[in-house]
Amino acid sequence: MIKKFSLPGYYILFNECCIFLDYKAQHPDYFYPDRVIDNFYDAPYNLIWNGGRVCRPLHNCHESMVINAYRQRKVNLRHTFTNSLINTPQLVQDWACNQYVKNYILGTNDSVTLYTPELIEHFKTNYPEIQRVYSTTLDVKDIAQTNKLLEQGMYVVNYNYNNDNDYLRQLTHPENAELLVIESCQPYCEFRKQHYLSASRMSLHLPKDEHDIQMCAYPNFPITFSQRRKMSCFISNERIEELSLMGFNDFKISGRDIPPLQWLETVTYYLALPEYRELVLEELYLIWYYQKVGNK
Repeated sequence: MIKKFSLPGYYILFNECCIFLDYKAQHPDYFYPDRVIDNFYDAPYNLIWNGGRVCRPLHNCHESMVINAYRQRKVNLRHTFTNSLINTPQLVQDWACNQYVKNYILGTNDSVTLYTPELIEHFKTNYPEIQRVYSTTLDVKDIAQTNKLLEQGMYVVNYNYNNDNDYLRQLTHPENAELLVIESCQPYCEFRKQHYLSASRMSLHLPKDEHDIQMCAYPNFPITFSQRRKMSCFISNERIEELSLMGFNDFKISGRDIPPLQWLETVTYYLALPEYRELVLEELYLIWYYQKVGNK
């Protein structure tokens, strides 16, 4: 079975995404033949619908240049409209966000990730042809509620159950489930929802409140790729094969806010064949470094 991967940072990590795509196209034999890039996900920093992780881009490229670069490479995008505070007609009807949809998403195979009922209904009514994905930021734990979401379309399942076969076997539509293969958040993070809420407030340019969490509340963050692999929610390459046999073939790599080199390390782990992984990583490091130096 083909395993489909959703990769982070089409906007924030634009240069890294393009470097990886071009390298992969030049060296297809270095990569798993049954693992494909289904999409890159992200949203421009200045769109108020953007949520979850809101980071400034590491480049100064205009939106049209970014989108066109992916179109030329025939890559689909998933737009993360997961701001948890988009719950009023004024915010739903935001001109810049709707214009972005009309300019760059309509008429393509792109999808959108949504959170609030108000924005979901807006897309159902005004953009019914655009595929909707239900966000992991919903943080759903109840199996019945998860199955209800999966009946309606794709849902990014709560990462805490990645390695819980008893839970996963109760999901009635594994073909609509996307699993987060690696997370930066601590298992059962008690600050997760508030962190998303703080990111949403920042997108709306609202003042901070007493509960604001802009940075991870855990003292050991940011963590390395090796540390992320030790977490209980981590899905290894061997585990991916097991999950595929259970009917799960859609996987998402988190990390819009991780350092670029860790992004390369993470993506290489999941997509490059083991015997070529070290070579791929070393060559990507060099390409990224010399491009960075050349742009100074």
